Amino acid sequence: MKQDTAYRLQFRGNVQIEERDFCPIVATVEFDRHDPTSLEVQLRLVGTQNENQVASSYLRNFPYDHLSLKNEEDATQSVQVASIRGYEIGD
Repeated sequence: MKQDTAYRLQFRGNVQIEERDFCPIVATVEFDRHDPTSLEVQLRLVGTQNENQVASSYLRNFPYDHLSLKNEEDATQSVQVASIRGYEIGD
């Protein structure tokens, strides 16, 4: 990504499922303003061990094509990810 057209947002918040908070996360959203195919969304699960296990299992078998990421500090910076077609699970 070009430095002058790159956009990066990182925040603490929650994955929202059916309008309720599901799991605490740290989300990182990055993309190039001139290349919509460059979108990258990273989620780090930061809940309890049990919350993280449930969330990990749920997200691996995610039944939707959209995801709501609620920013707990600034609701105007929350993110709606639509038309999810593929994902990678990393460390």
